[in-house]
Amino acid sequence: MYVNVSTDGSHERLIDVVTVNFFVVLTVYDYLMLFLGIVGNGMILYGTFLYNAIDLDKVSLVLVKNITVADLLWTIVTTLTICVSNSAINNWVLGDVLCVLVSYVRHPLAATEIMLVCVVTIHRVISLRCALRGDPVSTGAARIIAGTLWTISFLSIIGVALYLRVPVSYDRLYSTCVMVWTEGLETIKLAAFVLTVLLILIPFLITIVCNLGLLGYVLKLQQTGEKRPTTAFVTVFSICGLFTITNLPNMARILLPTFNVVPPDWLGVVNAHVYIINASCNAVILTVTNRRFRRFLLRRLCFRSISSPLSLLSSGGMNNNNHTAGTAGPRSHISKNNDYELRQLQK
Repeated sequence: MYVNVSTDGSHERLIDVVTVNFFVVLTVYDYLMLFLGIVGNGMILYGTFLYNAIDLDKVSLVLVKNITVADLLWTIVTTLTICVSNSAINNWVLGDVLCVLVSYVRHPLAATEIMLVCVVTIHRVISLRCALRGDPVSTGAARIIAGTLWTISFLSIIGVALYLRVPVSYDRLYSTCVMVWTEGLETIKLAAFVLTVLLILIPFLITIVCNLGLLGYVLKLQQTGEKRPTTAFVTVFSICGLFTITNLPNMARILLPTFNVVPPDWLGVVNAHVYIINASCNAVILTVTNRRFRRFLLRRLCFRSISSPLSLLSSGGMNNNNHTAGTAGPRSHISKNNDYELRQLQK
């Protein structure tokens, strides 16, 4: 394995592809996505682990948590490095070691997220088919599936890359470090093709088919007027739909070479900056589609904090026996507010 921190000859610099003004706009946009990705995904994990703040079935919640972790890591590994590189006028300033680390983490993260979104979409379709017979998948099975997907993605991509000594380079068009699968030995190109088909293309196509089926279900409900889609359905469909749309440029970049068409540089720019939307905007989707999460977020933004979330949840938030008589006045007032908040979040 070696690191080539230099401009790839097949790509121009990002700052040469776009105008200076547009480059500044992209940089501001990247910092906005960085803020949303860290704060938004952090609030999702904080709310789900401590307050059950998302109205989803348990299996979907496990998968959404894993997607959120992948999004948060992607934001730190990719979006943050893009912001730093663009702030240095499209130059890598973080050193060779971090260049290798970023390259070897971002590719498995992308594959993991695609497979997780595929699984949560399939689960939503199966849940609709088995609505009267209960959830066909247990929470434990969902955790095992998610862990298996993480393991397969990281072991397969990193293992193959290390074994074949896939080179790593700073790509000025993407403003971050990437593995260079398209150069060198034919074995590397073949491995890249197999991994792309198995870990990215097939799950992505399955996700598209499932999303089209879910969309048809929504349109049928609107025509018949039988009932409205549940909150869990709307939330999952919105997350998976946004992921599908933001991945279209990436799929186009992957598929064009199979038709002997060289992807244009502008497609790389679009792919690099559109893809980070799905890693940053899940909190926005949950705020819009999930009433329970919206209530939780508003309470946190208003600084109405709970003194001990874990102890309150473990006791149901309904007793006040742990407070001493000397502090009964103010602590009892806090406890009543906490009880009210927990009851509102659980509705």
